Amino acid sequence: MKNSYNLQSRYITKIGSGLHRENIVFTINELVKEFFNTYPFFEHEDKKFGKSKNFSHEQLLSFIILCYFKEIRSYRKMSIRAKSNDEEILFLLNTNTISKSLISNFMNKYGFLFTDFLYFTVKKGLELNMISNEILSLDGTFISAYANKNRRISREEIKFLKKILQKLDFTNTKNKLHKNLKKYFNNPTDENKIKQVSSIVNNLNSDSIELLKKGLKSIESKNEIIDYLDEISSYHSPDTNFDINLTDPESTFLPDKKGVKGYNFNFQVVTDSKNDMIITTSLVNDSNDNKQLIPMIESSIMVLGEKPKFMVVDNGYYTYEALSYCIINNIILIIPDKAEASRKKSNKSKNIYRKSNFVYDRINDTYTCVHGVKLYFKKIRGHGTTKSKVYTSDECKKCKYLKKCCKNNKREIIERTNPIIDHFKDIYYSDKGQKIYKKRANLSETIYAHLKEARNFNGLKRKGIEKCLIVLNIESTIHNIEKIHREKFSKNQNKKLKKYEQISLKI
Repeated sequence: MKNSYNLQSRYITKIGSGLHRENIVFTINELVKEFFNTYPFFEHEDKKFGKSKNFSHEQLLSFIILCYFKEIRSYRKMSIRAKSNDEEILFLLNTNTISKSLISNFMNKYGFLFTDFLYFTVKKGLELNMISNEILSLDGTFISAYANKNRRISREEIKFLKKILQKLDFTNTKNKLHKNLKKYFNNPTDENKIKQVSSIVNNLNSDSIELLKKGLKSIESKNEIIDYLDEISSYHSPDTNFDINLTDPESTFLPDKKGVKGYNFNFQVVTDSKNDMIITTSLVNDSNDNKQLIPMIESSIMVLGEKPKFMVVDNGYYTYEALSYCIINNIILIIPDKAEASRKKSNKSKNIYRKSNFVYDRINDTYTCVHGVKLYFKKIRGHGTTKSKVYTSDECKKCKYLKKCCKNNKREIIERTNPIIDHFKDIYYSDKGQKIYKKRANLSETIYAHLKEARNFNGLKRKGIEKCLIVLNIESTIHNIEKIHREKFSKNQNKKLKKYEQISLKI
């Protein structure tokens, strides 16, 4: 046995030696090491994490990123995979035991590391000349939340439940409401007791009733439920009327791009045109993109250290406030107005006489209808900041389709105008603007397609905006690492080809 052991020990090699040198695990390991060398204060003071202090932050960060790269997103599955003979994971951990709770605790306590590491990959992209900051594209998509559709509470129920809870008096033993509710829940089959509280119970769903039950236990429980109801109400604008989900109260009930209604988050991504690298991300529960342009531009400037040359977005970000911001900060924004966005939609209205089906010629400042009639600028209508340009044509009176096209004796196209709106129209309709805008679909939108289809990302499995953004930042980091990895080995291959060419010339 001794000789056999010695014979075998000669062939024991270093962990990772069996992996191909172009394996992405080495790129992940190198980048994570460089990250902690650059920012040593991110490593915890005791340098280890876990009860037995077996794992450094460096090991856990690289291990979780590798697991996500392998599409292992569950903590339980990560723990099981760590016990397998996966040489890539063994290379990073140097052990085969890691608990689900340790991974969970690390993610909860040090989730910010994943966001900072994402921005480190952007810095690396700048160093490798993979990011030009010439054209940045911003786009958003809906990501399904980890929320049970059936566990929800309406705004009316919240108000009603708070009113009932506030009436409960634990100090007054003669408080009939408190007394009757407790009796009802202890013995709901008693008809007399049911009559006393039926008006309350009938106005609440099963989840609201459970909250009411908890509020009956003590003054502390009552106050906790009232605070909880106030908190979940604060996540959304009071103007919205959708039910609040009790699984993830921060999520928003809205239809996705396929028209399927559910609880979702709005994921925002800025990408650079040179190599499609992700620059910055954001997760919000707004039902549209109206408020996202300014914060995303500012976030991009913070990450890159300078303003982009061009910013490309769709009409969803079109607000007067956003346009004014870009003018003041000298940012060239390429954005279509509402009419132009409607024209570009593939599913145009069956009504061919809608304004969106009139073709606009920016050079000649005319609109052309489907029958070839040109509508020219005639006058300015309105006053102050609400001025509009009116386009019409005398030929409309002779047109046989006039009654189908409009109710009056001639068709008018009304376009809001002011110096700021006209400035961005000039940019968008310029040759350069049109050329750049055509690239928009291949920037941000391809990233979402890659995430949802190629990487089989079926939705979020964590709750709350903060925790969900960490998950999406890991996915964004993997996207950037893949780009860096490809760039790294394409350069090595080019060097090899040059050396081969030089040797061939000598021969």
